[in-house]
Amino acid sequence: MSRPIYPRMDGAGLILVAAESLVYGVFAVLMYRSFCVLLERRKRPENNNSTLLLFTASFLFILITAHLIIDISWVYDGFIYAQDEAQRDGTAGDTPNPATRYLTNISHPKHLAQAALYQATTTIGDAFMIYRLWIVWDRNIWVTIIPTILVVALNVAAGRIIKLFSQAHEDIFRTAGGWITAFFILTFFANIISTATISYKVWQSNRTFGRGGGSSTVRIFHVLVQSAALYSLFLLVTLSTYVAKSNAQFIMVAVNNPIIGIIFAMIIVRSGNTSMQHSSSAGMTSGVRHGHQSEGPYAMRPMAIKISTDVEVMGATPSSFDNKISDDSELTPYPSNPSNVV
Repeated sequence: MSRPIYPRMDGAGLILVAAESLVYGVFAVLMYRSFCVLLERRKRPENNNSTLLLFTASFLFILITAHLIIDISWVYDGFIYAQDEAQRDGTAGDTPNPATRYLTNISHPKHLAQAALYQATTTIGDAFMIYRLWIVWDRNIWVTIIPTILVVALNVAAGRIIKLFSQAHEDIFRTAGGWITAFFILTFFANIISTATISYKVWQSNRTFGRGGGSSTVRIFHVLVQSAALYSLFLLVTLSTYVAKSNAQFIMVAVNNPIIGIIFAMIIVRSGNTSMQHSSSAGMTSGVRHGHQSEGPYAMRPMAIKISTDVEVMGATPSSFDNKISDDSELTPYPSNPSNVV
């Protein structure tokens, strides 16, 4: 006789719906804010990536919302319709109870839909991560090769998992154990590699320009690194619960869906806030420059500072760092519009 799996599947189903709904509420608020930011940025001709991000945000919202709806429907069926059917069949008093039997059936169409939606959401989240990596590294496609291969491999694993689920006659841990472990490991290392590569770029930039330079863009870089680290942490917990053969992995998979959306929206919102702060600071600086100059023998005069560097950071060539601080220019060692980072 196999040992019991904890928590019980019926209890895990209830916790799953509550936890996913709670995290989805945070996701919905942040996604609304990200839509506002992207629609505002779309009005600016220099932000030509807003349409792509709007499409990605809309698709993510649809996928994550659909996953929550299916999860609620799946658990409701387990506690209501499965119980009614068991009473008609005379198996209501059997062990395990009807809800547990229903929710453990991974070949059910709703469970297959859950798996497919999770695969799609994970793929979009990882693709956006690779896009961030590509942007931060000045659109250098070579640094994205390994994460891209990992994402392709995890989709191959996900396709195999869904096929095995559709033919399953045992629990999830016996049906596709190795493939599911491979799926989580692949997406985990895709995030770890991208996080480390982005972190190196942040370190390299700060080392070149010091702590004071380009603070608005550095803040966005920090958000990118922190968000990738947060997602990697959730993946590690999910993988741990699966390896431990705990039904808590169902809860973690359900929560991971809105977490992916939260990370996506958080980056957009933070970049939008930083962009507005940058624009405000630029306006104040311009106003001071063109304002009333002090008069008298000790009046302040415009001062020109020329800076040259042989280092290329964020797509700026050495000549572009030859800036002057005068009436019409200011020193900007990082991209002048932080919102262009994402």
